[in-house]
Amino acid sequence: MKIVGKKSLSLIMRILLDGVLILGIVLATWISIDTLRAADLADRTGLKVFLMCIFGLGTAGLLLVIYSFRGILDSLVKADPFQKKNVIRLRRIAGGCFIAAICYFLNIVVNPGYGPVRLLYMDTRGIHTDLEMFIFIFAGVIVLILSYVFDQAVTYKQENDLTI
Repeated sequence: MKIVGKKSLSLIMRILLDGVLILGIVLATWISIDTLRAADLADRTGLKVFLMCIFGLGTAGLLLVIYSFRGILDSLVKADPFQKKNVIRLRRIAGGCFIAAICYFLNIVVNPGYGPVRLLYMDTRGIHTDLEMFIFIFAGVIVLILSYVFDQAVTYKQENDLTI
């Protein structure tokens, strides 16, 4: 199967990301409305408002990641990935990862209902970890490094295009 161009893996991934993006928006909206509806007006403390804000910010960061990655896949479908727009998109993806990591960290620090932080544990529901923020930090750093590498590739491509 082709990676770039029409009828390629990139097109299939872009279509899947469209679905994930729509599903993410619907779920985030539903969770927010359900949370606000379930809480009494007298029960809305500053902590709950803060937790809703970091939920909204973290969700926005993740939706930014999906939307930017969708743009990169769109350039692959058009078989023109080496452009400055994709460098900017990669940097946005890194920023979205860092925003999500910060929101996870704030939730762990501020939320008293979170409980003890455990690196890795197993219970009757399966294997779990409480350090998702590190996944987003590492992903953000790797994507940020890739954006600089990609920026160099775009520069070399532009210089090559100018060469006769």
